[in-house]
Amino acid sequence: MSDIVIRADDVSKTYRLYRKPIYRMLDAFGLLRQHPDRFTEHVAIDRLNLEIRRGEKVAFIGRNGAGKSTLLKLITGVIEPTSGTLDVKSHVHALLQIGIGFHPDFSGRENIYSYLAQLDVTGAKADRMVDEIIEFAELEEYIDQPIKTYSSGMGARLMFSTSTAIEPELLVLDEILGVGDAYFAQKSYERIREMCEGGRTTVLLVSHDIYSAQKLSDRMIWVDNGRIILDDEPEVVVRGYEDSVRVQEEARLRKKVQMALRSADEKDVIAYLELRTVDGRPPNTPVFFTRIAIVHDGEELAALAWDDTCKKAGAISEGTAWGDEADLDGTPGRWMLAHGVFPKISAQFQLPKTRLGRALRDGELQVMITAISDDAIRLAGEVDVASRRYKLGTLVLGSAGGSPRSLCIGNVGDSASDDGRDRVNLSGRQGSGAIRLEGARILGADGEETFWLRHGQGASFLFDYRIVDRSLCDFSDICLVFFREGTRENVSRIVTRDILLDGADPCGTIRLDLDEVILGIGKYMVWLFVAKHGYLISQQNLFYSLNPDVYLSQPDILEFEVSGDLIASNTAFVGRGNWSRTVTQG
Repeated sequence: MSDIVIRADDVSKTYRLYRKPIYRMLDAFGLLRQHPDRFTEHVAIDRLNLEIRRGEKVAFIGRNGAGKSTLLKLITGVIEPTSGTLDVKSHVHALLQIGIGFHPDFSGRENIYSYLAQLDVTGAKADRMVDEIIEFAELEEYIDQPIKTYSSGMGARLMFSTSTAIEPELLVLDEILGVGDAYFAQKSYERIREMCEGGRTTVLLVSHDIYSAQKLSDRMIWVDNGRIILDDEPEVVVRGYEDSVRVQEEARLRKKVQMALRSADEKDVIAYLELRTVDGRPPNTPVFFTRIAIVHDGEELAALAWDDTCKKAGAISEGTAWGDEADLDGTPGRWMLAHGVFPKISAQFQLPKTRLGRALRDGELQVMITAISDDAIRLAGEVDVASRRYKLGTLVLGSAGGSPRSLCIGNVGDSASDDGRDRVNLSGRQGSGAIRLEGARILGADGEETFWLRHGQGASFLFDYRIVDRSLCDFSDICLVFFREGTRENVSRIVTRDILLDGADPCGTIRLDLDEVILGIGKYMVWLFVAKHGYLISQQNLFYSLNPDVYLSQPDILEFEVSGDLIASNTAFVGRGNWSRTVTQG
C-alpha cells in the first residue's frame, strides 16, 4: 500500500478578476463571452507538482499572495483546480480559519457542543471532551458567557482548543500557530506536536512565523507566485527564505529610488545600475571606485565620479555597500565596503531617450568601470532601464585595476530572469557581516582537539574571527547556541557581553571554557551569534538578514557528541561559561 497521501500533478488554479459585477454573474451562467475588457486572469497556482507521505509534517512558507492558502484550499476540497490532477487519500481536518461555525451569541460551552456535534461526537464522549477542552483553554470562569463578550485572546484559546480536540489523519493549519498570548501560543505548539507524534497524523501548515514552523515541521516548502521555489529540510529553506527577505527589501528600495528620481524631462530615462560579486557575497576586501560611466559609441551619456569631470552626473543609492568618499594616492573615489546588509553598490543615471532605443537594440550600450582592489574580485551586475532588466557580463578587478574596464549591457534577448529560483541563496549569511568566522574547533579536557565530549568533564570552544568593519569598537553580545542534531530546538545558550571587539585589532580568537560539560547525552550542533551590545535584551522586529546590528550569525559551525552516565540522559541546560578573547596577527 502506498504511503503517499497527497499527489499533485501539474496542478494550476486560475482566478478571473472581473471588471464589473455583472460580468461575474454572466460568467456564472456561462453567458460571458471572451473579451479582454471584461476580465483578467490571475494564476494563483502554476503547474505545481508535489508528493506528501503519511506522517510528514510539512510547512508552507512564502510572502502574502504567494499561493500558500490557495494550495491548502485545493487540498481540503474548498476549491477545485483549474487544470491538473490532485489526489488526496486521507480524511482531512482543516483549520483554515480559527472559529468557523462559532456563534457569537452562544456561550463557550454551547459552541463546543455544537462543534463536536458536527463531527458526530455526542453523549458521554462529548461531555468528557468538553471538560478537556475547557481545561486546556483555561476558561472555566467564562465558559458559560456568550463568546461575543470574550477578548480576542480568549476567543482564540477556545476556538483552538476545540478545533484540535480530535486527532485526524490529515491536519491542515492556516496561520494558527500564533493564537492567544505567548504562554498559550507555546501550549498550542506543544499540542500540535503531540498530535504529530507516532506518525499517525500528516500535518500541513501555513505560517508567516517561519521559526515556529521550522520547529514543528520536518519538511518545508517555499512557495512564490504559485510555484515551488525550494522543497527541503526546514533549516535549508529558512536560510534561503531569509535571504529572499533581503532581496525583497532591495527591490522595494530600488523602486523607491526610481520613483524619487523619475525625471520631469520626458527626453530622459532613468537607468538603475547594481554591481555585486559573482557569488552574491561581500567582497573579501573593500573595492575603491573612481569612475562608473554609461557609454555609447565612445561618448559618455552619464557618469558617476568624484573628480568633477562629469558632464552629466549619476547619483549613488544610499543604504547599499557604499562607504565614504576618500582619496587614494591622490585619486578621489569612493569605497565599496566588504560588509553590510546589502552586499552590493548601486547608482542611477539619466540617459537621453533618443540615444537609448538603438543602443540597447544593437547591444552598443556599455558600462565603463574604473576601480582598484587588493584582491582579485569578480563583479557582475544588472541594469534596470526602460522597464526592463539587463544582465551585465563579469568584470575581474585587482590591484592593477586602475584602468577602465568595460561591460556590455545585454540586448533585449539577454534580459535578466525574474524567476524566484534564480534568487535562492543558501549561504546562511545574516546581518551586516561586520565580523567573519575564520574557523572553529573544540578542545577536550586534555586540551586536544576533539568532537567527543563527556558529561561533567571540561571543554573549550574556540572561534577564530576577523573584523571586517574596522570602525567597530564594541562590547558585543556574543551567544553560543546548542541544538540537538536533527532539530532546530535549542537546548542551551551561553551568553557574554564582556568581550571587547575592536577593529584596530581585527583578528583574534573568542574562547569559551566550560569547567563541566552540562549538556545531556546526545549529538549537538553549534550556532555562533555576535551582535551589537544590548541586542539580546532589546525588542527586535527585523529579520536577521536585514538587521545591521547583527554582526555575525552562523549556524551549524560545529558538530559534536556528548557521552555520559544515566544521570546525563534526557536533559538540557542554560548556563554561563568563562569567556576570553585573544588578539592574533591577521
